[in-house]
Amino acid sequence: MRPYPERPVLLSLALGLALAATPDLRDAEWHRDVDRLALFAKSDAPGVRAEAARALGRTREEKALDPLAALARDPDLAVRREALAALAWVPGGDEPLREALQVLPRHSGWGKAEAAAELRGVAMWALGHHGSDENLALLVEGLRERGPAAVGAATGLGRMGRDKVEGVEAALSPLLAAAERDLGELPEAAAYAAGRIGCDEPNAPRAARRAATSPWPTARAYLLRCAGKGLDAKARAEAARAGLADDDAFVRVTALGLLEEGDPVVLAVDAVEDADPGVRTAAVAALGRLGARRQLEMLAADPDPWRAAEAIDALLGIGVPAEPAWVDGPLPVQVAVAGHAPLESAVELALTAKEPAVRSAACGALLGAELAPEQAEEVGRRLLGASDGVVRAVGVGLLEGVDPEAQKALLLPVIRVETDPEVLGEALGRLAGFEWKQAPEGVDVSLRRAMGLGHDRVARKAAALAAAMDVEAPDAAADPRLLIDLERTATLRSVVVETSRGSFTIELFPEVAPLAAHHFATRASEGFYDEAVFHRVVPSFVAQTGCPRGDGWGGPGYTLPDEVSDLAYVEGRVGIARSDRDTGGSQWFVTTSDQPHLTGDYTLIGEVSHGMHVVHSLRRGDVVHDVRVEVAP
Repeated sequence: MRPYPERPVLLSLALGLALAATPDLRDAEWHRDVDRLALFAKSDAPGVRAEAARALGRTREEKALDPLAALARDPDLAVRREALAALAWVPGGDEPLREALQVLPRHSGWGKAEAAAELRGVAMWALGHHGSDENLALLVEGLRERGPAAVGAATGLGRMGRDKVEGVEAALSPLLAAAERDLGELPEAAAYAAGRIGCDEPNAPRAARRAATSPWPTARAYLLRCAGKGLDAKARAEAARAGLADDDAFVRVTALGLLEEGDPVVLAVDAVEDADPGVRTAAVAALGRLGARRQLEMLAADPDPWRAAEAIDALLGIGVPAEPAWVDGPLPVQVAVAGHAPLESAVELALTAKEPAVRSAACGALLGAELAPEQAEEVGRRLLGASDGVVRAVGVGLLEGVDPEAQKALLLPVIRVETDPEVLGEALGRLAGFEWKQAPEGVDVSLRRAMGLGHDRVARKAAALAAAMDVEAPDAAADPRLLIDLERTATLRSVVVETSRGSFTIELFPEVAPLAAHHFATRASEGFYDEAVFHRVVPSFVAQTGCPRGDGWGGPGYTLPDEVSDLAYVEGRVGIARSDRDTGGSQWFVTTSDQPHLTGDYTLIGEVSHGMHVVHSLRRGDVVHDVRVEVAP
């Protein structure tokens, strides 16, 4: 499923025009320099204007609105397409999007109207990023159209459902009607949106019936998710039973997700031995929600440590005390135990555990704990003295909500000596959010040091702190990670990933995300990914790897600016993981089902062209043996 049909009329043209981007344009994009990008937006070359439009959207800055609004009226269709998509990310972008929809003709079949139809689809999708009564009404009306506009409207409503826009529930009935129309990609897009909104009690039986009869597996899964939120216990169990008999693993995983405490345990027990590894994982999680202690205790004795860890994690989640043998068990089991450790034990593990994954899991327990401000201050202070940068970063995070003056006292020494860019960036960002009557003595030295590290994100945080303190920001050193050979990057074609389950091939999209594609290929060529584990495998969602710690908390020592696009996260797409805006690094994931809500939020660098069956077979703990880069001759 795609947010609108990616037909070759404008999309391929726009991607081809990406080759027109100059190093100066890319430099302005990666430094989020709106003023420089606005100059490129006035270029005589359509390719440069198209890339400038995309880059302006990626800044997410309000002052990018005017140049983008002008580009949305550009005579070149590919430029207009990029500008309309970019308006999704810019505050106030809905006004020029509404203007575009007023002048673009409605779909009347492919052929001459094909380009206008695609533009309407893009505009509808982008409008979904701007929640308001007016925009909501436009998207509901858009469901009555044909082709890309209706698909874009449905996916836009899904975005509003995800963002919990007030009043979006009014779109549910029209979406269910659209899901019953056998028109191209519309039923799947409408089902996705309905699943994001969730059914009320009157509409739930209708969604459940359509979930049982739809010919599209993706639509069946999302309609089942939608229905489950409004069904009574008996109907929910019946819907789950029907879903578990489906041939598609995504549907079976979704059915397991419906189960709640009080539902028949046998439904999850039977799924524990499903042929699909993702369904088996989802079944264990369901047993936890059902409180099935006896069945989970049997699974906790499984000789496979990763499978045992899933069961132990579920047992600990329902309040079963950790057994002594688990504490010293295999690493996956230790991680599960640390993730549920009580306060003092979690602090001790975060500071002293030998394995990074155990320290990270303990940090996760601390972040999930309900701490009084005085507790948070004490725990944060202790973690700031850790040798592990991840633990120190969590220490900074725990201070949120603590008295600002206490935070200043703890964090000012951090920015004087911290060498880890993640920790330094977090501390600088936190300090920049406070009011300052005067700049502390010696802060100029700290700012010069931060600006001189050659880390663009740290430099931006330091500049923000300088502005908050009303002092002049020192000049920032060039970030070497932003200096890449664009011509060489354009020759990247694919990578072959050898895993413990087999190999798969990823076709790269350097024209969409050159910086991320370059660093991904560079790390692969250096052997960075060799023997990395798939630390996160979420059933019918993603398989993720690339963490040097093996726990999802690590990276390459730098972060990259996001290179978001409106390319859809359909099954098999490859993206860069991140924790916040502009924090991507070495971790990457493959979607194992259509996930439209990721579109426009995560840098997309390619798609699996061969071996998707291998990706579907991956389990947590599987290993990447080698990543081989292939370039054009």
